[in-house]
Amino acid sequence: MKTIIELSKGYQITIPAATRKKYKLVPGTKIEYEDTNGSITLSPMEKLDYKVLWKKVDDMLKKDKAKKVTREEIIRAKHDSYDLS
Repeated sequence: MKTIIELSKGYQITIPAATRKKYKLVPGTKIEYEDTNGSITLSPMEKLDYKVLWKKVDDMLKKDKAKKVTREEIIRAKHDSYDLS
């Protein structure tokens, strides 16, 4: 389904209600943005699986008990805990 939407003065767009309902989008839903060859694609991301995230952090800590996990490593693990397929 193609729909024309308008970019607001604040550089925001409104996703049509039918699409929000279809994909169960709510405020705070993470959406992947991709810019490829003059085309923009928006794809809803699955909800963050905190069990997967904390397992990754736990695995990092078990790997080297003396090492501190950095903020960047946690952010990367958080990003990797979304289903981008």
